[in-house]
Amino acid sequence: PALKVDFSGPTATGGTGHYYPGGLPEIIMYDRILRSGELRKVNSYLAVKYGITMANGDSTYLSSDSTIIWDAAANSIYKYSITGIGRDDIEGLSQKQSRNSDTTRLRIAIGLQNVAEDNLSNTGSFSSNLSYLVWGDDNGSAGFTTAVTNNASANYRMSRVWKVQETGVVGTVEVAIPYDVLPNPNQSFLVVSTDAVFDNLDDVYLPLSQTTINGKPHWAAKV
Repeated sequence: PALKVDFSGPTATGGTGHYYPGGLPEIIMYDRILRSGELRKVNSYLAVKYGITMANGDSTYLSSDSTIIWDAAANSIYKYSITGIGRDDIEGLSQKQSRNSDTTRLRIAIGLQNVAEDNLSNTGSFSSNLSYLVWGDDNGSAGFTTAVTNNASANYRMSRVWKVQETGVVGTVEVAIPYDVLPNPNQSFLVVSTDAVFDNLDDVYLPLSQTTINGKPHWAAKV
């Protein structure tokens, strides 16, 4: 159903209101106009909670204490499908797992300790307030066309790369990818590196194992 939103005062457009034909999971109301930094905190909270990429990936994300939890300038290459998990007590946020809401793209899921059927079913817990893990990708090809060198167990990797930014203490997470994305799932790995150059100098190859999320098969590894 459509939601009618009426306006009054200087923003009125004829007094007839506007219709919004989408979902409305949450309403946040203030008794004053928020300053730009405050508004960014609210938008960051909503983006993390609902798996939404803010401002086409060009916006920095802030926690309730103004800590930068995703730096848009430093992560400008990885501006696609920005998603996150985190705990922020002032906001009442306890997002223990997530995947981006854009169903037109390849979406990985990341969960605290594991990826459960939904956030409420996830039994993991953040040990510290103001802890976040936010990630985005570089929009590279999802095909396995980039050669891997100096590793006898792998020949090619997916060209797309994800970057994560951790704030506070998050701990172990599970990373899951849809089952049909991998061409050879019996010998596939999650590759973790401290930089964007995968040269086997600081890379860790984590074997993937099969799991089921919401009735659909995935391959997953814990980091």
